[in-house]
Parts: sequence; structure tokens; C-alpha cells
Amino acid sequence: MSDKNEEFPQKEFYSIGEVSRQLGVEAYTIRYWQKEFNLKIPTKPNGRRVFTMEVIRILEKIKRLRYQDKLQIDGVKHQLKQEEGGPVVGHQEVLQIIYPEPEVPEEAGPRRKSPHNKSQSAEERPKQVASLLQQKRQDREQKYVVEELKKIRNILTDHQPE
Repeated sequence: MSDKNEEFPQKEFYSIGEVSRQLGVEAYTIRYWQKEFNLKIPTKPNGRRVFTMEVIRILEKIKRLRYQDKLQIDGVKHQLKQEEGGPVVGHQEVLQIIYPEPEVPEEAGPRRKSPHNKSQSAEERPKQVASLLQQKRQDREQKYVVEELKKIRNILTDHQPE
């Protein structure tokens, strides 16, 4: 694989579109890799991802392992974990790479309100998302149970002897 780093213009952060074009993979693939490999990619106040050269190097490594070395996702995780020097603990072990949030200069003006709570640390956000998803799942289950109980009540009231 050719070293793509020299093709990137020299700047601090890159958009997902720039990274996608330079790596030759679709943006949705990068988003999938972010989720699958638990990559902590910082975001701007508007929620858009910003990529550093450090993140791009990891993505290049994932691309090489997937497409040139023909490894499955679990094999890529295993290989990355070995390269990091840590022990590999089966398929449950997920590579965690944490990057600091980029600093936004004060002269950029006031921040827009974001649906994301920026006062939370990068470690707290996934926990909050998981909690919200769990609550949503429970709400759906409760609605389903209520609907089923209503159906049963209707059946019982329709079949009562007069």
C-alpha cells in the first residue's frame, strides 16, 4: 500500500469526505470502522467528525489489514491489539483509541446549541447513549405489552355472557 500521508494537505483536522477520498473508501465504511473498532473520533460543536493524522494512520492500517491482508473484522482487531503490545482477550476485546476533543478558538463566535452535551467526557457519552437506547427499548416493550393487554381485554369483554 502506498503511504497516503504525503497526499494529505498539511493541516490539523480533516473532514470525513477528505479522508474518504484519500483512503479510497466510502464515508459509511469509515463510520462503520469507527463503531466496530470503537475509535474515539472528536467532533466539532455541530456534531461533524474531525480526523487527525493519528486517526488517519489507524484507518489506513485497518484498510490494509482488511483489503490487502484479507482479514475479517475479528482478525483486524486481533492484529491491531497485537501491534499495540497488549494481550488479546478473545473476540470481546475491542481496541480503544482515545483522542482529545479539538479546541475551538474563542474568536469562532458563540457555539450553537448542540444535541450533544459537550460537558461530558468522551468516556461518558457512550454510556449515556447506551442508557438512552436501553430506555427507548424498554419504552417500546412497555407499549407492546400495553397493546397486547388491550387486545386481551377486548377479547374478554366481547366474549362475556350477557
